Amino acid sequence: MDSAAVYFVARHLLAAARHAIDPQEQLAELPATERIILQDLVESAPTSIQDIARRTQIAQSRVSAAVQKWRERGRIDARPDPTDRRRSILTSSATLDAEVLAGMGASADTVLQALGVNLSARERRSVLQALELLHERLKQAARARESEPL
Repeated sequence: MDSAAVYFVARHLLAAARHAIDPQEQLAELPATERIILQDLVESAPTSIQDIARRTQIAQSRVSAAVQKWRERGRIDARPDPTDRRRSILTSSATLDAEVLAGMGASADTVLQALGVNLSARERRSVLQALELLHERLKQAARARESEPL
């Protein structure tokens, strides 16, 4: 499998996952970077702007601007970091959690079905196991990057 094939598979998985997560496309109206930032915040809270920027690979200035916008709308709460008063610890509001997480519980099997490919039960299990393994390894790599000094 070459990188073009990986890209092809990833693009189709992403489209199916987005549809499973947000079938009414409530988040689709948001710019992609804001959607990524909000999803990361909901999944990783409590967190900081610096940590979101590191995890998402989005410029810290863009993360900061998006966080400020959503703080003004009452969707993100911030409190001073007790260990470093210059930093803020961010959490998401219950409303934001409900909006962002509404479809996050959709199963990976639902995503595979949305692809419209004909997989046997055995093939489906194999694909799901491979995706679970890749997910775990990606999370491990992300945690390792987070622990690296800036």
